Amino acid sequence: MSNEEIEAAQEQIKELKAQLIELQKESKEIERSLSQDQKVLAQEKDQLMSGIQARMQLIDILKRDIIRMAYVESVRIAETEYNKLPPLSK
Repeated sequence: MSNEEIEAAQEQIKELKAQLIELQKESKEIERSLSQDQKVLAQEKDQLMSGIQARMQLIDILKRDIIRMAYVESVRIAETEYNKLPPLSK
């Protein structure tokens, strides 16, 4: 190999090293960004789960209220119908 070829190869090696260093920096930045995104997504997931739990609790409360109202209404109807019956004769 001639000196020119050796110098060209060394220059190419320097350029490749510089590119490698740049890629490593970009990779670290991307990794940090992904880590931050993962934390944000985990927080959002926790918030969504809390919202879902709150909604489920509200649904349970509403179910109990509906059942209670249905019971009260059925008792009222039963009493009304009972009062419509003729008195028992002895």
